[in-house]
Amino acid sequence: MSQLDSKNSVIERMTANLVELIKMCVDGEGNRDSISEVNQQIKDTITKIANEDFWNELSSYLDKHHNNIITDIRNNYSLTEKDIRLIELSCCGFDYIEIAIILGYSPRSVSNKRKLIEKKMKLDKPLIDHLNTLMVNEV
Repeated sequence: MSQLDSKNSVIERMTANLVELIKMCVDGEGNRDSISEVNQQIKDTITKIANEDFWNELSSYLDKHHNNIITDIRNNYSLTEKDIRLIELSCCGFDYIEIAIILGYSPRSVSNKRKLIEKKMKLDKPLIDHLNTLMVNEV
């Protein structure tokens, strides 16, 4: 088992466990202190797992399975590392709330950042649609 497989397993388990916590935060259940604590716990856990090696392995994994999608995006557009991470997480199927938690943004910021990335890439359709097209049209 590669390091990526084990980290993916951890993220899958974590994501499954986080769904209820995220719903609690979004639905407004519980009190404000508990939501802050939950958010901090989630960020701390993800930070431990998603180190630089993880991001490099994730890029390699996506490139290998989707016709060099990340390398091509890196080479053809002037994007920041956080832009690339948002794209990688989008390619993995994370929704905007999960991406917000992982990258330490607000959900609205994720939406805004996607729009900025769309402008940087001069896309005429939503980023997610573009990524899905690239992943489907792999050689």
